[in-house]
Amino acid sequence: MCTIFYIQHITPEKFYVEACDDGADDVLAIDRVSTEVTLTVKKDVPPSAVTRPIYGILGTIRLVAGKENRTVKFNIKRKRTD
Repeated sequence: MCTIFYIQHITPEKFYVEACDDGADDVLAIDRVSTEVTLTVKKDVPPSAVTRPIYGILGTIRLVAGKENRTVKFNIKRKRTD
């Protein structure tokens, strides 16, 4: 079982977001140029992609160099007061 919710794979052309569930084979692919979102499979993610854990997706922003994906990279655990 994973302690993170998603794994993000980054290439110059696309962002790939993979759910961290046992048996999940689908990957969300977000095109950096057209911002088109498609559902693909893990084997379509290039091995050269940079991989990092994330907790969620906030959206995309347009920069001079191209689209950038905004993600939640950390989880803040609150102390219970009761």
